[in-house]
Amino acid sequence: MRGGTLYQRKAAAARVRHRAPQPATYSRETIFARWGYACCYCDARAEHLDHVVPISKGGADAEHNLVPSCAACNLDKGAQLLADWAPIRPPSL
Repeated sequence: MRGGTLYQRKAAAARVRHRAPQPATYSRETIFARWGYACCYCDARAEHLDHVVPISKGGADAEHNLVPSCAACNLDKGAQLLADWAPIRPPSL
């Protein structure tokens, strides 16, 4: 918007910034099948898709940032980066 009052220009800029995110273009089934329906962190049965880099930390809601995860691992990891979460998990034997 080129003209208009300062208020109108700010309102137009705010509308552009707060547009709803575009729907994902990935298939949950494809991601689960690629990993054999196993959690990528512990090999249990995967029920969730986890964003390796959380959206809140700048990660994309895209196939390259999604891995299958069991509920326990996904909820435990939460919005942490993998590098921050992995060192505090005890190794499984």
